Amino acid sequence: MIELAPPPPIEVTEHVVYHGWCRKSGTWREVPLDVSAEVIGQGRTGVKLTSVIAYLRTVMRLPVRQIQAYLATLHGLKISSGEIVELLHRAKAQLEPLVAALKQQIRASPAVQMDETGWREEGSNGYVWCACTPQVRCYEYHHSRGSEVVKQVLGASFEGVLGSDFYASYTIYQGLHQRCWVHLLRDRHELTEQYPADADVRASGQGRQSAL
Repeated sequence: MIELAPPPPIEVTEHVVYHGWCRKSGTWREVPLDVSAEVIGQGRTGVKLTSVIAYLRTVMRLPVRQIQAYLATLHGLKISSGEIVELLHRAKAQLEPLVAALKQQIRASPAVQMDETGWREEGSNGYVWCACTPQVRCYEYHHSRGSEVVKQVLGASFEGVLGSDFYASYTIYQGLHQRCWVHLLRDRHELTEQYPADADVRASGQGRQSAL
């Protein structure tokens, strides 16, 4: 039998910091408290809870009010929509250095595969762009599907092999370029259907198929 365990309740940890008067220095002193590994910024929400909220918002694409309902129903936590939005902004700022470092790894890679797909964000149509290596995957949302995004993602330092489909925006890259074999085979099938009596088309298609 496969069953879910009861959803964990929210844990609240209260830190008591001693604050006293120092006669020697003539100032109020307190014991230093470092919770940077447990809380992002100056807020009260822990890293684990913030990560769940970010996952529900970005991966599951839940509206803020549905995230509120989830937390209240399953975990007994009542949190305002403004605090949820602030937590997402805070998490984004915290992760920016890590994202920048991952982008540098991608740009230093000998080969990068890129693709894009339609994505609706906050009622506006746009695109999620993906740049992948065997070790790192980077996803970015842009309103544009133009070549300027390819230049922005790859940067000026990338000199490896770019893998992509035949979409025109990728032709902005002047280095080595590996086109998608699946798209190439589709084009070959379309050509053979359009020109069934053309010997050159048939011979070209057979040669590429044997090479694969």
